[in-house]
Amino acid sequence: MKRPQLKLRDVRRIFRLVAEIRRVGDEPNDWRPFMIKELVSVFRAELVVSSEIYVLPTSDNGVWNVVDIGWGCDASGQAWRIESTTRETDPTTYDILIRDAAQAKSNDDRVPIAPAEPMHQGRSFILSNQHLPHINAVDQLGIHRGHGDAGYFTETDHRLLRILHAELGRFWRADVLATTRDPNRDLAPRLRQTLDQLLEGSSEKQIALSLQISQHTVHNYVKALHQRFNVSSRGELLAAANKTEKQFVPRLSRE
Repeated sequence: MKRPQLKLRDVRRIFRLVAEIRRVGDEPNDWRPFMIKELVSVFRAELVVSSEIYVLPTSDNGVWNVVDIGWGCDASGQAWRIESTTRETDPTTYDILIRDAAQAKSNDDRVPIAPAEPMHQGRSFILSNQHLPHINAVDQLGIHRGHGDAGYFTETDHRLLRILHAELGRFWRADVLATTRDPNRDLAPRLRQTLDQLLEGSSEKQIALSLQISQHTVHNYVKALHQRFNVSSRGELLAAANKTEKQFVPRLSRE
């Protein structure tokens, strides 16, 4: 049976959503709730859940900690944080996920997307598993519709969700994470203040007066920013800072 063709406008909408997610910021507590609220609308879903699952060994032989971190959102747009740790002695389902993740090729452009066992034949619930072998984890993205509320999910819906998840997965590959870490993240407060004022067009003298510190100290902060962003001039610094502000890589909670 021939698979239905994807409509260009639907594919564009998915890639536009990926771009919007990147603009929101790299923090999981920013981009995840934004994404799932948008997916409620895109897929006319009753419930959307996005989370990372880690199965971690403990000091007790045969006992595992299953860590689930993410966000959920219902049709009203109400989002909530998911953060739980449970102890399992027979984490069969999770073990399968982690085993599959270990076999996946993290440097393969064709990111493996494995659907879980379809609930209601995948007509009311779609679950996409994104394997992250380099951090021993699985990222899960699920969307649910109440029976008959908005019609059943189609094969096109399945394919669109997996396109989105595959694109996100590209940002979490080991080689990508190593080269696209946001240098703005975790800046010391004074460096952050100095950078903010440079972006506003202030001179080193103006920054010194504003922060009530010496101009020599500000100059040292600017030199430190040059090293942080791997640039050699103020123009390059501003360009690099503006670029990272606008093109975040969605980060995982336990990266």
